Amino acid sequence: MDPWRSLDGRRQFLPGVVPWHFVFLALSAGVFGARSPLAAATGMGLLWAVARGQDKRAHLGGWLCVFVLGGLMGVLLLPRQPSRGLPDWMAARKTVELRGTVDTVAFKPEQRAKIILTDVQVRPSPGAPWQQWSASVVWTWEHPSAWPGPGQRVRLQSRLKPVHGFANPGTWNTEAYWARRNVWYRTYTKGEDGAITLTGKPSPGWRFRLALRQRIVELTPPGPGRGLALSLLMGDRSELSYATLDLVRRGSLAHSLALSGLHVGFIVSIGFALAWGLGWIVPGVYLHLPRSKLAVLLCVPLVSGYLWLGQAAPSLIRASVMFGAWGVLLWKGRSQVLLDGLFWAVLVLFCLSPLSLYDIGVQLSVVAVAGLILLGRALGPLWRSAAASWPAWLAPVRYALAVLGMSFLANLVLLPLLASTFGVISPHLYLNSLWLPLLGLGVLPLALVGVLGWVVPHAEVLSVVGFKSAAILADHMIAGLQWLDGHGWLEDLTVLRPWWPEAFGYWLLLGALVLGLCARKRIWPLVGVGLMLLVLPSLWQGTHHGHVQMAVLDVGQGQAILLQGPTGRRVLVDGGGSWNPDFDLARFAVLPPLTWGDGPALEYAVLTHPDFDHHRGLITVAQRCQVNRFVFNGDWPKGRDGKELEEALQSREVGVSVVSRGETIPLGGSCCLEVLHPPRQWGASGKNDHSLVLRLCAEGRGLALLCGDIEKNGLTTLLQNTAGLRSEVLVVPHHGSRSSVSPDLYAAVEPDLAVVSAGFLHPFRFPHQEVLTALAAQDIPVETTARAGAVRIDWDLTTGRRKVERFRDRL
Repeated sequence: MDPWRSLDGRRQFLPGVVPWHFVFLALSAGVFGARSPLAAATGMGLLWAVARGQDKRAHLGGWLCVFVLGGLMGVLLLPRQPSRGLPDWMAARKTVELRGTVDTVAFKPEQRAKIILTDVQVRPSPGAPWQQWSASVVWTWEHPSAWPGPGQRVRLQSRLKPVHGFANPGTWNTEAYWARRNVWYRTYTKGEDGAITLTGKPSPGWRFRLALRQRIVELTPPGPGRGLALSLLMGDRSELSYATLDLVRRGSLAHSLALSGLHVGFIVSIGFALAWGLGWIVPGVYLHLPRSKLAVLLCVPLVSGYLWLGQAAPSLIRASVMFGAWGVLLWKGRSQVLLDGLFWAVLVLFCLSPLSLYDIGVQLSVVAVAGLILLGRALGPLWRSAAASWPAWLAPVRYALAVLGMSFLANLVLLPLLASTFGVISPHLYLNSLWLPLLGLGVLPLALVGVLGWVVPHAEVLSVVGFKSAAILADHMIAGLQWLDGHGWLEDLTVLRPWWPEAFGYWLLLGALVLGLCARKRIWPLVGVGLMLLVLPSLWQGTHHGHVQMAVLDVGQGQAILLQGPTGRRVLVDGGGSWNPDFDLARFAVLPPLTWGDGPALEYAVLTHPDFDHHRGLITVAQRCQVNRFVFNGDWPKGRDGKELEEALQSREVGVSVVSRGETIPLGGSCCLEVLHPPRQWGASGKNDHSLVLRLCAEGRGLALLCGDIEKNGLTTLLQNTAGLRSEVLVVPHHGSRSSVSPDLYAAVEPDLAVVSAGFLHPFRFPHQEVLTALAAQDIPVETTARAGAVRIDWDLTTGRRKVERFRDRL
């Protein structure tokens, strides 16, 4: 039967897609429109065009009504921050007492528990009345002395803060993610700190899960194998390190650790294998129950048990609902169940929580499965005809190639989402052909044997053999990745993060390719629209030639400033840096805006001075981006950071230059950075006073003054040696520290705007009140990255207009 024809013989544009599927997609597009109206409207238009190609009877008016209904649902359901302002005790970073009920517990890497507390009450000081908190709180407990269970009451002492992520172009919207769970505040404790008390007993099921976890820990040797086995079996990553997770990610294998449809598929395969084995032992069973229905019956308890073991993680629920829908359709005798089952599963999730469509996990799952179904229908016959003539002894090779092909197709479909969300692509898909069979046929079944041996009386030997074997096999798998990494064979690629028009264009071209190869359709309209969408962002960026942009990025307590000249040349001044050397802040706060709609390339990287909150992020930038030249003030970072930065620059063959007062850094056209400080061989003490001070200029116009961490001695020298400091924007010295307050500087610069790069509720509490008072005395408005997120200023050199954007306003 031709899969591209409907039952009435008409040639279908998309086989298996029926009218209600399109209606549901229109409703979903409307929900997305609550946050991204232009992207949703474009998606709606493309859906309409495809629906008309499928069925000429589709009515535009009805579609628009459904789309508007979805938009209204999204507007009404999107969470809104509680009206409660920031209490004085929270602004002062005061330790308070809080109590609440444990709602969910997630086991995170390196012995961390991520706990959501509901029914929270706060007592700001001893003896004060308890205050009811309307929102939930996410509590991170590092190295917990006990694993709390849902339903228990907890009481602790800690600092309570609002959920507050980095607000930069292209960065992950932390606030929105937690807000959809009604979580607006966070807190942190470590070990025994915080006077933590737990009351009440967790449920028997939770105690059973903790006992099983403890048994696995007792029976398996320490190492990544134990962590991998726990992760696959229970969604418990507490025994895994971030280094191991990064290794798996760079091997293009990260999807194998997120409990999802892949793992439920492994469990379903076990159910079908049991059905086959039962039919082999008792052939007559198929006379009473066909093998497909028997397999569905056997899969129900297996999938239910695995869902419970995995703590009913959202990704596991999605996969279970999807497989459940397929099972119901198979039970009813339907032959073509995949696409219909996918839509029924997503519809169920939508009914339970319409905002789940915003979850990147849902998006990745749905796009991957839909892509595999549609591409599988188109390319499956070609593969089957090619492999039909292979001899039986090549069956393992055929299976490995099939796994590799499915991984390749899934990643091909997901490419825009992966690039946009993570900014890195691993080219090592080939590892899936070995890794996934070892997981699905080795580690997971052995771990399940261990569970069976632990549950069944007098079968302890199965428990020992199962758990130990699973951990040992997983250890060898991780060791294989470490060997590859040691030889430099696990490098990943930092890529451009596409905008939504490019993603739509890519999918249209991919669909056109499939239709052209397999359905003999006229694909030129699709190709034309796809190409237009692909080039649209570049055309839009071309309209900004002749503009100069400066983005003071939100990097917490640090500084990173991205500049772009009128011809597109880009310069990064400082790279921020976390106080924790093991936290790669640049990966989450600097690289996303650097690659958002543009390639990972810089003309210059500039280090103003060697403080870690300025230089540490440049290490990652040097490792992952094409930098033509590195510029600094002559003071190199000390210790491990300095060595890593030097190695990164040498491995990329980046030229290094020392600059001083009187030199310039070109940005293209008439635009440049003037180096105003320090003078060459200046003898003042203190590395902050040696900070590079840079003036962004274009066409003889002072646009911005970037002051690094210069303090009073350096400011005195700068004011004495420099006649022209006038600039429209002042990046306030040293994050607004009291040590750098200078009314004389503010008067000399005469800025229209002052920008402070500082951390939100940081212990330093920058900007200092003296700085704010001095700026207010000269009527200079102030923006801080702590409140505004990234602050981007765009100068149109043609019209002379200036535009200021606060990225936190977009959240």
